Amino acid sequence: MIYRGVFLLFDVRSSRESKREKSGIIGLADDVEDGVVLPTGIALPQIEGDTPQRRRRPRRWGGIVPSSLRRWKASGSSRGQVVAFLASFATLVLVLLVLSSFAAISSNKVDSAGTSSSPSSLIIPPRALIEVPSCPTSPWKADEDLRGKCPESFRSIPDASSVPDCAVSCCNDSECITWQFRLDVGCLHGKDVRLGMEKDGVPAWCSDHAPRRWHGQRLVPRGGGKAMSGGGGGAGADDVRKRACDEATWNPEEEVGQCFGLGDVRTGGGGSARECMRACCDDAKCGAWQWNKELGCFYGKGMHSCQGHGDPIAFEPFVGRRKRLASRSYVGPDGKPWQMKMT
Repeated sequence: MIYRGVFLLFDVRSSRESKREKSGIIGLADDVEDGVVLPTGIALPQIEGDTPQRRRRPRRWGGIVPSSLRRWKASGSSRGQVVAFLASFATLVLVLLVLSSFAAISSNKVDSAGTSSSPSSLIIPPRALIEVPSCPTSPWKADEDLRGKCPESFRSIPDASSVPDCAVSCCNDSECITWQFRLDVGCLHGKDVRLGMEKDGVPAWCSDHAPRRWHGQRLVPRGGGKAMSGGGGGAGADDVRKRACDEATWNPEEEVGQCFGLGDVRTGGGGSARECMRACCDDAKCGAWQWNKELGCFYGKGMHSCQGHGDPIAFEPFVGRRKRLASRSYVGPDGKPWQMKMT
């Protein structure tokens, strides 16, 4: 309706020029006199150069430039040229607005349908906006955040669907000492753990840094036991080790998520993934290794609880806390209290 109304005005102006050009003779279906369309079926005098086909030519409203604009443009007048250009530009803008409206409607339909429900499509809120409720009965240990991977022995709490819910549920549970939350895994509760470089307390351990991408590989068959001196480890162990220690066939991308069970960082082999692999292969008892540019080289008899498998959300940080226990001293290797770096 807007389209037809705008160009009806152009046709009225154009008809007056056409009237002067044709000495008062106006086409039945193509022109307007004084803003009123003449009814069809009225016989007007035939003049030279004017045929019924020309007079009865139908108006093509679907064209980008109506007939009146084409006549103005063909007239050669500067005014006609300007009007034709402005009208064409306005038409283009209108078409673009209509197309963008259809695109927005289609996008809303896709979003409301929920076409993607994979964990990697989840939106991770900024950590600055995450508020952790306090626990008055058993205060959280100050100045730390369990942002890294913790033991798989933690149990899932389906009823807690957010960070505040997870924190409150752990605070109210006397059996819960440690909790973590991330959108893909939800709320997790666990017992006491060591964090980072802490050496006192229980064997269970949590990383003090957010998940990172690693390079790593096993030198023994998966599930085939730990490598032992003399080439033990089950059928095919020698072949697996040989391929893993050959730079032509090794696969440093076998385990890109952090694994557990490799012990402390090694002083040798920290320069690159290749150096770490060589250090592990030179040790007859080494069955697996991992290397990270910031953290260095780790290797040992075996590794377990590897995370990620390449899923992007598996490398997002957790949110978590521990209840402070009076029985713990939270000391590091030097016997002094160890404190997590919050940067």
